[in-house]
Amino acid sequence: MDEDRSEPVQRTLARGLALLVGIAVVIALGTFMVVKVLGLNEPSTGSGPAYTNSGPDNPLPSTALPEPHGDKSSAGDSHATFGDLGRDGSGGQRTGRKLRLSITPLEVSPGERINLTGTYGRHDNISLQVQRLEGGTWADFPTEADVSLGTFATYVETSRTGRNQFRVYDPENDVASNVVTVTVG
Repeated sequence: MDEDRSEPVQRTLARGLALLVGIAVVIALGTFMVVKVLGLNEPSTGSGPAYTNSGPDNPLPSTALPEPHGDKSSAGDSHATFGDLGRDGSGGQRTGRKLRLSITPLEVSPGERINLTGTYGRHDNISLQVQRLEGGTWADFPTEADVSLGTFATYVETSRTGRNQFRVYDPENDVASNVVTVTVG
């Protein structure tokens, strides 16, 4: 009698074990794919090609960012930070770090929203300072971008017409992104 009961129990245990192994394989493959896609397995050294505002290594976003509620400053510039979007170009104060920035659109009216998105491989929980080139030097813009799992997104608005050049800067590691340009006017 005990043998008759032990056979179904053994089959049930074997099925349960097979199911657990299957779940573990799916989790391992998913983790591997996420690490690969986010570039978290890339070494933090090396020199990459120079990037521009757009191209195959730097596609423009396919959808607009959601409209956040930002604070307006007296100069007519505003800012807000959000989560996890982005692709971008490369560069920096120190070489070997991959801090990349993209900008869309490339031409705006005064006060119109300018999206800044990017990646900062292998970084998380870091705050980047948005900077604008003013008179040949980089000035802090009243906006920060928070890096989450290697990506960041924010936006700026400015009434300063003409060609505006922006970058993001990591003061903690003395690393700056590539420069992106928008024409306001």
